[in-house]
Amino acid sequence: MAIQFYACIALLCFEIAICTVCVLPLPIAWRRRALEGLSKLWNQYPRARIVTKVTMAAMVGLLIDALYGVYRTNYTMTNPDAVHAIGRDQEFNLELMKQERNAFLAAFILFLFTLIYRFQAMVESVVLLENTIATNDEKSSVQQQEYLQLVKEKERLVQICEERGVPLPPSVQYKEEPIINPAPTF
Repeated sequence: MAIQFYACIALLCFEIAICTVCVLPLPIAWRRRALEGLSKLWNQYPRARIVTKVTMAAMVGLLIDALYGVYRTNYTMTNPDAVHAIGRDQEFNLELMKQERNAFLAAFILFLFTLIYRFQAMVESVVLLENTIATNDEKSSVQQQEYLQLVKEKERLVQICEERGVPLPPSVQYKEEPIINPAPTF
């Protein structure tokens, strides 16, 4: 096994650990904290993003190399014109197994990276939506307070007009509609 595939195995172990934390039946707060840490690492440190992208590009290169090795070994084994392959089936089968192992290893690393990236992107969007909801709740409570203040001023204006015997202005003559749950709660 080439030295680069030892690094691939270390990366695979790291990715498996992250995926395990994401899918274990741990409290959601713990899983979310881990994914928020990944999201923070991805978004706040551009060098980490660059290193990750370069590593994944190297994985794509290793996958292509391994797939080519599988094709080359398989072609050599099954080519009827290859006289040098006679009696070397065991050697070619071993080489084919190594190339297939390397291809599966690189493909699984890329799959897990995609999975982890989607997990952290989902957590990032959930945090963004929660912040938006909190902002909207604050705005709606302020608007509700302003509305209640306007209703009180209208009642005071109606009372003053009735005391003085003055007709109500046209803007005050509409009927008041009750507010039905102005701020949605989640």
